[in-house]
Amino acid sequence: MLVTAPEQMLLSHLVAEIRAAAADAGIELEETGRAAGKRTLVAALRQLVNWDVLIETEGHVTALAQEAGGEALITVDRELARVVVAGPLSQARTGADLVRRAADPGFGGPRTYVRRMLVETPVVHLDELTDAERDWLRTRQRREAQAFSELLGLEMEIRAEGVALVDPEEELTDLHLPGTGTVAQAALLLAERLVERLRPQEPGHPATGGTLIIGVAVPDGLLDEVLAELITEYGQRSNWQRGYLEDLPSLREAVLDLLVRMRLMARAGWLRAEGEGLPEGYVDEALEGRTVTDVRGARPSGEGWVLLAAAARYATQITVRPATSVGKDTDVQEELPL
Repeated sequence: MLVTAPEQMLLSHLVAEIRAAAADAGIELEETGRAAGKRTLVAALRQLVNWDVLIETEGHVTALAQEAGGEALITVDRELARVVVAGPLSQARTGADLVRRAADPGFGGPRTYVRRMLVETPVVHLDELTDAERDWLRTRQRREAQAFSELLGLEMEIRAEGVALVDPEEELTDLHLPGTGTVAQAALLLAERLVERLRPQEPGHPATGGTLIIGVAVPDGLLDEVLAELITEYGQRSNWQRGYLEDLPSLREAVLDLLVRMRLMARAGWLRAEGEGLPEGYVDEALEGRTVTDVRGARPSGEGWVLLAAAARYATQITVRPATSVGKDTDVQEELPL
């Protein structure tokens, strides 16, 4: 639809065109008038903005999630739209078939999917991979780290909960945290305080007899409580945007959008490790006799928000060291990342 769309269009018109195109393709969309449907559509539009297929000329696509139904002016890069589809258009019979083919990594299987995930997302948590994909990553992660460093200049950070590719030169990065502006500042502070309040006492790894924890549930009301605290403590002093200071739901929406894209928070729900989103016929089992990391129960299911393990790298603590020869009454203090 975007390939033949006008160069500029209102957000409401774009949504109407998406619904019409879905109907023509026989794809049933979640009702966009409801909150869950709005969040799903906003997430999809945000991804297109991240790829520069859509440009927020005036306003933002997140205006769709506002109660009154906000408006924005969107510019469409039709040339990028032509090449952004991962599936083979000429082979797809229907819209649903195109989506299925785009999700299928092809003959490369786990190798293709895991490499794609590592490059395209800030963090890949283990429960976002199937048994076969986790097995492939575990046996090749050191070699892959060297390859990504040589080819793309990215450094692989390997943890018990998953893997992140870090861009030290910030040449490929399109998301920044820490960053400037109201949303980035509030997001960093929110992540820090949630980690402080919700950090599990004894995380571990199944290989050593421990329990792997990839995410913890965020209690209802805690997000608004912490954001209200941050507005009081930092809002006026840090010159945050007045619109966000006076509209807590809008601030929450924007902050959560950034944290989700950074893979620091997520909605609870089914995961790829549980078979969600796998194309038909996709091999999702490790080779016979191979043991893979057990990720069952590593994050809460059900509904609500989940704080993910990667958020802990943005938390800080103060370590106070005893007096040294620097001075008789001097204590040395150092701030260390967790």
